[in-house]
Amino acid sequence: MSASMVSRVQIDIINKLQMRKEYIMINVGNDRPIVSLVVRAMQHPMNSYTDLDFLIPSEVATPTDIKKSFVYADNINWGREIIDHLLDLLPKGIRQAGLIRTYNTAYSQAYRTRVMEEFQTGAVHILVCTDAAGMGCNIRDIEHIVQWRLPVLVSSFEQCSGRAARDLKLIGLAIPLVEPSAYKWDHQKGPKQSWVLKSIPAARKKSAKARHDYAIERGSRHGFSGPLAS
Repeated sequence: MSASMVSRVQIDIINKLQMRKEYIMINVGNDRPIVSLVVRAMQHPMNSYTDLDFLIPSEVATPTDIKKSFVYADNINWGREIIDHLLDLLPKGIRQAGLIRTYNTAYSQAYRTRVMEEFQTGAVHILVCTDAAGMGCNIRDIEHIVQWRLPVLVSSFEQCSGRAARDLKLIGLAIPLVEPSAYKWDHQKGPKQSWVLKSIPAARKKSAKARHDYAIERGSRHGFSGPLAS
């Protein structure tokens, strides 16, 4: 069973298992009505990470005011910068409480196990991670799944978004925060930038001029621009 078995993976499995042509595949879909998908174009410079501010309520007083969230960043350096930004938004009294932690394969297995346990128990409220987080686990009270910038693969984000609102009493949000350039495309020639990035290193190779041009254009409002639920 799989929640996100794309066609190429299905074909590979059939070949690896040497299955005959006579087989039955049951596809019941993976739509979950209690998880809303909100694709949002960034409204601020990417290096400011201001588009993530909705994760920290403006009047947060206690840790319970912060909804449990996974923030997926495909680049580990982005993850570190995201944590620094979100910590700055916390009141000084709870800034050192360990409410926001990082999770990726650069850390030891012991660290990752401990952090995931703390997330499950509620000691950690926001996990800034790669897609290694959440595999094989069933955390029921995650309300926000955020993808920072275009994902490497759409199927990866679909799988990640399925980790929201495992508790059927909750309403989950799956939020890809994408570059405004993803909305700029010619309907006849196709999009200037593919939804699938060729590689993470290639995504980093932006000249100073390109970053400057983006900063100038950031005032353009593309896509959904209303406030997100907090």
